Amino acid sequence: MKTKVRNGMPLREFLKAEIKAHYEEAAIEWQVARKVSEARKMANLTQAELARKLRTSQQAISRIEAGEQNTTVDMLWKIGKALDMKLELSFRKMKHAV
Repeated sequence: MKTKVRNGMPLREFLKAEIKAHYEEAAIEWQVARKVSEARKMANLTQAELARKLRTSQQAISRIEAGEQNTTVDMLWKIGKALDMKLELSFRKMKHAV
């Protein structure tokens, strides 16, 4: 049986790389969602209360906290301000598998 090739690599390797990329992207969205939820709870606010401060809907906050919303840095900054918290971002060297 002939090996299928995509983008110059065997299909199995291509799919493995694609799945890894999607997993890493989802992991970032989940981290943002978790951090927003934790910050809101530390500020003792409900989703509805935070939404009112941001002039948005409770459903929008729910989507952010569920990782279903591609949240911009500007929105994260506004959330931090509404929670009386400072937004901090950082970059770290990636660990590559050997």
